[in-house]
Amino acid sequence: FCTLLPPVMAFTVNCMVYWGAPLFTVGRTAYNLSGNLDDLVPFLPPFIVVYLGCYIFWVINYLLVSLREEEIKYRFFTAGLYARIICFLFFVFYPTTNVRPELVGNGIFVQGMRFLYQIDEPVNLFPSIHCMASWFCCIGIRGDKKVPVWYKIVSVMIAVLVFVSTLV
Repeated sequence: FCTLLPPVMAFTVNCMVYWGAPLFTVGRTAYNLSGNLDDLVPFLPPFIVVYLGCYIFWVINYLLVSLREEEIKYRFFTAGLYARIICFLFFVFYPTTNVRPELVGNGIFVQGMRFLYQIDEPVNLFPSIHCMASWFCCIGIRGDKKVPVWYKIVSVMIAVLVFVSTLV
């Protein structure tokens, strides 16, 4: 139970930040982060697999971190708490949005994007919790001698793919 408590608490705080912050911004104007640069970035619906699939990555890596030495584990989860508090402050005092691409077609990836559009409003975009949590996954296991080097490399690759998925 003690092993699962930190990741469960991290998940709980994450949910409170992500879904709680918009309660403080009702009726306020959100800053639109869409810009000319967005027109240069292609819209690639297949990246929905990475964007939604990263939840599995987070669970695995956060559980791996929860098995580490007490000091490292609690420093990691404390840093995650502080990072989410900073995100919360940004979400409340600098609420953001963007213009989502129009969805055309009915392929499986476009359907996945439609699902995302239905369950997730375009808010709380800056800073990106997706990117932050993915990078934390890499940081949390990087010094762990029990985690194979190949998995550490795969974790960095997944994190970079998550970064890309937030853009495309």
